[in-house]
Order: sequence, then C-alpha cells, then structure tokens
Amino acid sequence: MMRWIVEASVRSRLLVIAMAVALLAMGTLQLRDTPVEALPDFGPMRVEVQTEAIGLAPDEVENLITNAMEQEFFNGIPWLHKIRSDSLQGLSSIEMIFEPGTHPIRARQVVQERLTMVAGLPQVSQKPTVINPVATTSRIMLIGLSSKTLSLIDLSVLARWKIRQRLLSVPGVANVPIWGMRDRQLQVLIDMDRLRQNDEIARLVGELKGWVEEINSYGCTCKGVEQGLIDFPCMLGSEVVFLCWQIGEASVAHWHGVEDGFAGRKSLLDGEGFDSDSKISYH
Repeated sequence: MMRWIVEASVRSRLLVIAMAVALLAMGTLQLRDTPVEALPDFGPMRVEVQTEAIGLAPDEVENLITNAMEQEFFNGIPWLHKIRSDSLQGLSSIEMIFEPGTHPIRARQVVQERLTMVAGLPQVSQKPTVINPVATTSRIMLIGLSSKTLSLIDLSVLARWKIRQRLLSVPGVANVPIWGMRDRQLQVLIDMDRLRQNDEIARLVGELKGWVEEINSYGCTCKGVEQGLIDFPCMLGSEVVFLCWQIGEASVAHWHGVEDGFAGRKSLLDGEGFDSDSKISYH
C-alpha cells in the first residue's frame, strides 16, 4: 500500500504540489479568523454541578439527591451528550458533557435554568452550585489529609478555612473542591427521662400524637411532623396517586406517584405528568 502511494505521488508530482499549495493557501486564510489561545482546550464542553449534603452516606446522597437531579432536572437538556455522576460522603457531583461545538455560555445557561427547579429536592442538602469552568488539563493536584490526633471534623475545618483559602490565593488557581468534608454542627440531645417529668411538655407531646392520629384516621398519611408533610391518597384517572401538601403552602397543589416520594412530586396547576382530560377523585 505504501509503495503504491509513493509511486502514484511520484507519477503525479505536479498534482501533489498543486494540492499542497492549495492546502497552504486555505490554512493561511483561516489564520485570520482562528482564536488565539495559549493552551487550547481539546476536550468536550463540560458543566459540573455539586450539591453538599452534610451527614449523608453515599447511598443516601445517591437516592435522595443525585438520582432525583439526573432524572427530574437534567435529562433532556438541549445539546446534552452524556451525564456522569459521583455520590460521595456528603457530596453529589453531576458532570454534563455537551455535544462538540456547544458554546460554553449556552451550556451553562440551560443548566442554570434547570436549577431553578431544585425546590423539589428534599430539604436535606444545600443549594446546588455550578462549578466555575475549567480547562481539561486544569485539575493538577489531589491532596489527601489524615491525622492521628485530629478528628475528621477538625480536619474538615482546617481544610475549609485554612488550606483551601491559601490555595485559592495562589495566582492561577480557580477552584479547590473538597470531598468527604464534615462540618462542625450543633446538636441537641434530648433527655427523655427529664422530658417525661415535665408535665407541660408531656401534654404537648400527647396533643401532637392525637393530631397525627386524627389525620391518619381520615385516610391521610403524615410523612413527618418536622417537615409538615401530608399525603392524601386519591385516584388520578385510573391510577392511585398521592396528593401532597407541605406546611406553608396555601393549598394542595402537587401530586406524586405511590413509589416516587416527595422528590418526584409534580404540579397540579400546570397539569404536569397527566393528561388534561384526567379526573381527580378523592374518597
């Protein structure tokens, strides 16, 4: 094959020279419109969204945050080619890879628009953030911290408030993400023996239990006193679903499937998730 190419090039040397001159001329013309970059990025367009959920195990992060965001918010984004995700201790990281040629501003804009829907996430995490854009070759160092004398919480405080701040002060450093961090928290531990001795608190607890039992007697389900969540079983067309209400909402305006839970609830007012001809019946 190589012998044939060489022999054909020698026989048609004038044609080969003409093609080389044409390619040289086209390259020279393209130089005027070619953007100048000291280190051109050869990788695809990427947008990364990170969500902190302090205190959650990796499987809880996967089920409550990562899966919900992938399925409800980021599936179907324009120009999206692939989604990758990592669920770590207390952190959900979702990386979206867009089709070649996608403008960075457009890619980040469609992701920001979907993030306006994160109010449907369970109240177990902080607000998702879009990480600053970085080049393909930008992540140059991974640092692990360990100590025989400091606890994991003390190491997290040291990494967040000292090491990270000093690294960000170095010229050229754009982002210093931290995985596996444990924030210092204030916890209230209840002494049940002293609680039972307080007649007023015991009375309030009894009243609260009575209200929950009354709600359940109507066929409703109290999902949590702290969150103020109540589900109402009903028929949506021919399917059994739950109407969903949370304390602070003016009316019952959401619903979700029996297996979906709070993260999968949809709006009744917009007709989201069901046909406009479907009827809702409650008994």
